[in-house]
Order: sequence, then structure tokens, then C-alpha cells
Amino acid sequence: MTNDMTSALSTTELVFMGNDGEPFTTSLVIAEQTGNEHASVIKLIRDNSVDLSEIGTLRFEIAKSGGRPTEYAVLDEPAAALLMTYLRNSPVVKDFKKRLVAGFYAMRQMLAQRAPVASFDLTSVDDIALLAQATTKAVQMYRVEHEQRVALEAQREAERPLVERARTHAAATGSVNRTDFGREVIEWAEEQGIHVLHKQIREFLSKKLHLFVGGNRSDHGHATTDAIRRGLCENRRDTKNGRNVVTGLLTPEGQSYAWERITRYIDANGTLELPRQIGGAA
Repeated sequence: MTNDMTSALSTTELVFMGNDGEPFTTSLVIAEQTGNEHASVIKLIRDNSVDLSEIGTLRFEIAKSGGRPTEYAVLDEPAAALLMTYLRNSPVVKDFKKRLVAGFYAMRQMLAQRAPVASFDLTSVDDIALLAQATTKAVQMYRVEHEQRVALEAQREAERPLVERARTHAAATGSVNRTDFGREVIEWAEEQGIHVLHKQIREFLSKKLHLFVGGNRSDHGHATTDAIRRGLCENRRDTKNGRNVVTGLLTPEGQSYAWERITRYIDANGTLELPRQIGGAA
């Protein structure tokens, strides 16, 4: 299914034709078009490689680009479609999904035009009957395949635990503050029908995970020394209106850790609210 190395590494095209005549896309295209780091997309693909290989075709290849080897994933249409369900439905991702579907459709149309076409005599009743039968069968096969694919994707989504459903959100590419991280958690929770408040998230990050300083202290909201040492948080220092301002941030590793703990806690308790008596025990 591979094309030549140069074409496969292109991110300006969305869909390519493999040597076996099957269309495919790559992790490089998906990363570029969705605004994600390629390393994060590769990790997401590896984490879900069993499911992706079960429903479609997936493999990893290495090519040289600018003298440096680049590992990328090759996905056929079913595997790419399933992978897109793991991505958060931001406006950018939604737009790319539509363009990717259109790209696969256009490629298949082009391949169909190249395929040898059976000759039918449209003045022959028998040939017309054969053509109608073949068309009906093709439509039925497509409908069955499409319905099975939709049902399988819905089943996989329903069966995935909360931790798995949040995996894409954890594929962070930079440090974020508590407010932005909280928006991601709340958006994800709403998709699962769970009500979560910003206050609960902040308390969980400080009292349960010890990532930020809590309480009424002057350094409230700063990253804790332990969290910084573990590479989970950092403090960003800025100057605003002549004043030094420190903002605690979650690193990509910290976001992944926080997502893991938050989703497991919600999965076990149905809420992110901490018991009143919690004193910070992890």
C-alpha cells in the first residue's frame, strides 16, 4: 500500500495511492492537519494499534527527510476513520475529518475510473439485468460494510472505560495553566454526561495530587516544589503592570498524569468531588 517516500512524507496532500491500489493516509498528514505534534499522534496510534489493526490496515515505516530518519504510520481508510474518533472534536479536527473523507472518496473515484469496465450491451435485456444485479449487489455490500463499521465504532466507544476515552486529551504538546486544563476536563466530562466544576478540578490538583499550592497562601496556585522536581509542573514568571506574576503550569507529563488520576477517580466515584475530610492524602 506504500507510495514513494517523498509522496508519503507530504502533508499537503491528504490521501495517497499505494502500490497495491489501496488509498491511504499517514500520521504526518493527520498531525499537520489537526495541529498536533507528530510524536503525540504516533503515541496515540501505538496506544490503539490493536484496535486500528483489527478494523483496518496499519503499519509503521521509516523514511529519511532532510537527512534525518522519520518514523510515520500508514493507515488505510478504515483505520484512519477509527483513529479520528479518538481525536477531540475541535473545529480544526471536524474540518479535517470532512476533508479526509472527501479525499478518500475522490481517490476511490479516480481508482474506479482506471479500473477495467465490463462491457454491457444496453440493448440486451439480459445484459441490462446483469448490470442491475451487479449494481444492486455492490450497493448492498457497501451498505452492510458501512453499517458494520458504524456499529463497531459505536460499540468500541461504549465499551472503552473513561480512562481510555480521555487518552486523546492527554496527548498534550505544551504546558498549560489550570484554567485551560480545567476547560478540557469539563468538556470531556460533559461528553460523558458527568458534571464537573473548575473548583473541583483545582482542589483535586492541589489537595489530592499535590501539584499546586492551595489555601489562602500568598503563593496560591504556584506549582509545588515536588511537582517541579518530578517534571509534572513548572512556574512561569511574567511582569504585568509592573508587578511580578507567577503562574503555575502543567507540563505535558503533568497533564497526562492528572488526566490518568482524574479519570480513574471519576470512574470509581462518579464525581470529582473530594471527601470533606481529605487532607491531601494521595
